[in-house]
Amino acid sequence: MTPAQRAEFAARRAEQAKFDQAVLDELRGMGVTLHPVTLPPMPPFASYGPAVNCEAAAAFSGLIASGRARLMEPPVKNSSDWPSIFRVAHLYPAVDYLNADRIRLELMYQMEAMFAPYDVVVVPTSGPQLAITNLTGHPACIVPNGFRASDGTPTSITFLGKLCGEEKLCLLARAYQNKTGFHLRHPDVDKELAAMKAKA
Repeated sequence: MTPAQRAEFAARRAEQAKFDQAVLDELRGMGVTLHPVTLPPMPPFASYGPAVNCEAAAAFSGLIASGRARLMEPPVKNSSDWPSIFRVAHLYPAVDYLNADRIRLELMYQMEAMFAPYDVVVVPTSGPQLAITNLTGHPACIVPNGFRASDGTPTSITFLGKLCGEEKLCLLARAYQNKTGFHLRHPDVDKELAAMKAKA
């Protein structure tokens, strides 16, 4: 990453942090009691990857069997493209899958312990919860929370729920959405296109 790219990334993160803070302020105004939480640490991908990769391969097994997986291949093939991952996943030993699944179960227990006193957890949309919930199956609801001044593109916030806790999760996300009305607004397409052209 170049210094200019790092600076742009830092500026974008700082801008996003303002939107995220505004969400917390809005929720407090709605009477929601907020407490800081810490997500459990994500284990190394190598330890749980077999479970994720095998499940992805199973979900797309029809593509592999039909040969249509090649439609997903990038112009330059490499071992990290999806078709390659799907093919390799067919060769994992069952022992590797089961050991990876044990790690998933432990992470699920840690998530449930974190959730024990709470119904819903609010997190930035871009964060470690993406990988965690992909592994544990905890439900997430992402709703808009504003538009960037720099290019007019929409931003969002994520609400996480307990396993089988979709009802309370969706109720809070809907209450926030109805209170703010961001879901009724649309990006300024002309401004967004102009920003894209300026970067090109």
